[in-house]
Amino acid sequence: MKQFILTKNKSYSFSSCETCNANCCNGSMGTLYSQIILEDFENFENFPILFTFGNLDFAKPVILLTNGEKFCRHLKDMKCSIYENRPQICKNYPLSPNIDEQTYIDVTCPSVHENSNDENSFVKEKEMEDYFKNYKDLYINTYFEFEKFKKEDYTKILTIRNIDFFAYLKEDDNKYIKMHQNSLTHLEDEYFNNLK
Repeated sequence: MKQFILTKNKSYSFSSCETCNANCCNGSMGTLYSQIILEDFENFENFPILFTFGNLDFAKPVILLTNGEKFCRHLKDMKCSIYENRPQICKNYPLSPNIDEQTYIDVTCPSVHENSNDENSFVKEKEMEDYFKNYKDLYINTYFEFEKFKKEDYTKILTIRNIDFFAYLKEDDNKYIKMHQNSLTHLEDEYFNNLK
């Protein structure tokens, strides 16, 4: 299972994915979904985009990465077959930006190594990217985009590991809702059949 911790005041290096068993792509190891922001919606050509709801009942868009049991369906011979078009969450891994404006790292990744100095830290390099630098603003923009849609407008379509996933099935001109609806065709694939 993944274990994200703060990178603050620590330095890390990342070797490569060559010797890894692709645990980050394995549904049985805990990889299921990731919350996304508006900029991530372009990845609907490879994964279903669904919604979950927080404690305050606001819609959070997520990308469903696995069926919770198997490896990501785009993993072939332990290599990503859509590497150039993989979602941003996969490009960022083992790092994760957060709304608290801190960067987190999955210390269970076998290619992550803590350094004694900053010289070889790949964290700082990643934090310079707009996705990391502006994550809080991007997250807030996403919240406001879906604020107008109420929970009762959504339909629960899946439950995996006691997590309910919703779809917006009504007609709407919102471009992100349209991308979400187009992405639902992925749920018709054999990979997700056992979830229905």
